[in-house]
Amino acid sequence: MRRFLKVFAYKKKPHFRHLIRPSFLRLSAFLACKNSAAEPLLKHTHLASQMVRWFLAFLLLFAGITKIYDPGPTIEILSLVGLSKWQIKVVLFILPLSEIGVAVMMFIRRYARLGAWFALGLFSGFLGFSVYLAMTGIEAECGCFGKAIQSGGGGWLIIRNGIFLSMVLWLLAGKEVAHEKAAIQ
Repeated sequence: MRRFLKVFAYKKKPHFRHLIRPSFLRLSAFLACKNSAAEPLLKHTHLASQMVRWFLAFLLLFAGITKIYDPGPTIEILSLVGLSKWQIKVVLFILPLSEIGVAVMMFIRRYARLGAWFALGLFSGFLGFSVYLAMTGIEAECGCFGKAIQSGGGGWLIIRNGIFLSMVLWLLAGKEVAHEKAAIQ
């Protein structure tokens, strides 16, 4: 018995791991191959997600700058909601700076994922605020872009913020923001 255990301990075991790998690992190995047929698809996905990221960054940067330059429409909608003057001042201080900060994070490739998470928070708040405006029946200019772009309110505001939120979710679900170095190589 002792001899059997000794032989069994030193016997080299065959490795069949490559045969029983799950199918998603084989697919990811196929997609990671540099000379595969999926390489053009990966490049187009990378380009599309980069364009969406830059679009959202420019949008947030523009919205933040217009709120700093002309806060009038934002003050109007916040006063219609029922915020006091000091609460409006706090919102007008925090909101444009956070929009500009998130835009800068989304421009810098290293911080793109963190910026996308903050953008998710911003656009979730914007969507919630637009739903609140629609439920309370306040039909006024939302103040999103100052007087530079007339945004309107109501259902269009909910649809627009929903589209922006879905763009951020698409960015977070994709590999471009999470693994940008792998997509470039």
